[in-house]
Amino acid sequence: MALTAHLSGQDGTDPERIAVAESAAEELNIPLEDALIVYGGLDPDVVMRAHARETGLRYVPDPLSSLIPGIDYAVARHTGWRSALRVNALPLYREGNRLTVLTSRANNRSAANHFAEVFGTDEIDEVLTPRSAFIQSVQGVFSQELGQEAVSTHMRKRPSESARTVLSRGQIVFILILTGIAVAGLPAIGPVLPRAALLLCSAIYVGVIGFRFFLSASGNLENTVVDVSPDEANERSDADLPVYSILLPLYREPVAAGQLVEAIRRLDYPEHKLDVLVLLEDDDEQTLSAIDSLPVPAYWTILRIPAAYPRTKAHACNYGLQFARGTFCVVYDAEDVPDRDQLRKTVAAFARSSSATMCFQSLLRYTGTNRNVLTRLFSMDYHYLFDFMTPGLYSMSLPVPIVGSSNHFNTDKLRALGGWDPYNTTEHIDLGMRIAVESQSVGVLRSTTYEEANGEVWNWVRQRTRRLKGQLHTFLIYNRNPLKTLRNLGLRGWLGFMLFVGGTPLVYLTAPVLWLVVILGLLPQAGIVRTVITPLVMYLSLSSLMIGHVISVYMLMLGSFHRRQYRLIPYSLLTPPYQMLHSIAAWRALWQLFRRPHFWDKTDHDAAGGFLP
Repeated sequence: MALTAHLSGQDGTDPERIAVAESAAEELNIPLEDALIVYGGLDPDVVMRAHARETGLRYVPDPLSSLIPGIDYAVARHTGWRSALRVNALPLYREGNRLTVLTSRANNRSAANHFAEVFGTDEIDEVLTPRSAFIQSVQGVFSQELGQEAVSTHMRKRPSESARTVLSRGQIVFILILTGIAVAGLPAIGPVLPRAALLLCSAIYVGVIGFRFFLSASGNLENTVVDVSPDEANERSDADLPVYSILLPLYREPVAAGQLVEAIRRLDYPEHKLDVLVLLEDDDEQTLSAIDSLPVPAYWTILRIPAAYPRTKAHACNYGLQFARGTFCVVYDAEDVPDRDQLRKTVAAFARSSSATMCFQSLLRYTGTNRNVLTRLFSMDYHYLFDFMTPGLYSMSLPVPIVGSSNHFNTDKLRALGGWDPYNTTEHIDLGMRIAVESQSVGVLRSTTYEEANGEVWNWVRQRTRRLKGQLHTFLIYNRNPLKTLRNLGLRGWLGFMLFVGGTPLVYLTAPVLWLVVILGLLPQAGIVRTVITPLVMYLSLSSLMIGHVISVYMLMLGSFHRRQYRLIPYSLLTPPYQMLHSIAAWRALWQLFRRPHFWDKTDHDAAGGFLP
């Protein structure tokens, strides 16, 4: 008896839905049970029960509670979690020459062939369960292995580049030697040392901002971005498109979750080729409840991630990456709304790119720009970053630190690189550096993801603290062995890394020092202040600040001019107080780097479905 006959009279199985599914199964050449769930919108439990009756297999809807407690763990773990996910089957126990396996695919030949090779038997009894229950069972059996793998893969593959420690032994020794020399020489050189330190601050401030200006003059978005026309994006038939994994890490996001779910559902990509992984912390009851109340498609996978240290976005993404089935994968943040054709365009872009291209970065555009002064400055900052700074890095063949969202990866290459560093709070910048070190490349795709502009001051400071802390950490990591980094990147690449990744937080750290020098220089001086803050030091500090602010104002204006958002241009004059906020975040970042290096300073989002282009 056909599967559809076994569905007759079941709840939610009206003939129209079944007809749609049958048509999709035939047109797309996919199993009918998949089409009934994906395109017919039927409950997986209803479909799989009927499928079990059709095939005569035993059906268990909740194996995690009814089957898993009584399994033979030696048998279940014999082939490992990777094999279980690859063949979509989990061995449960063995009785004589008969092996019982849990699967969400009836008559699973790939599993039968695999287990015949591993266990030496072709007598296999299948127990059928929905895909979501199968995934939960794998999580239950391999909970320790999956959790450990998400934390340790990067550190195991690249121990010298792990952010688990802040300073290497060599760096600690170097700092101690440098400090000892300074202390020993202080009586001899007197105020020359602090005076030289202040002059160095001026040089760093002007040098880094000057480097940014040079990048702006060198970069041209039109020469950098990869354009994919609608016709090219739609050249491939749905049947020929690869499986695409979408990682959605959510933590304490009950409000934003609704908009994200709707945005992903609107993507123009065949649903049976989407592998959507919603990554939720196991103790985040608010977001778990929100997801349960939303119209999440039944074919999506909800992964509850066991609590572990460090609790970072990178850790969640690594956990999800273990389950990803796609040829390509992308990460979207809670407030993201990607263009509907973004995945199709990315597939086309990868198809015509070189084999060295590991990642395509989509453009970001911020919504709620006119909410307040901070959102205007925030948006201008990122307009400049995407339209001038990033193209400048490309034009100079420098390492490109990718941003934290809408990064589309070749999944195999991402895994080979060790995934994300779970200990780094700007995992994307660290990953961008690893891509450059491995002589891989990043492309920029002309497809937009809309994000919420951060408009609450302390929320913004927390977000910027996290990013600057990660940049400082990455700067230290790749200076543990500076000669190796220099050899891998070349002189130009190394200088670009030093000035961009390291220079950004250093500019914001030195700015308050220069302002303090100027203020003290203008006040009546006495004692050591007079000997350290000479007129030369004071005027150089003031000149550095003025030059830096003029250039920064101009650079903020550039992005708004380019995007024809002329009403934003006057707000560029507020660059000095905007940079002061950066300095507050930078000093918080420096403090956290040594006190709470892996702490994820959570950004709150209030997107509630108000923007869907």
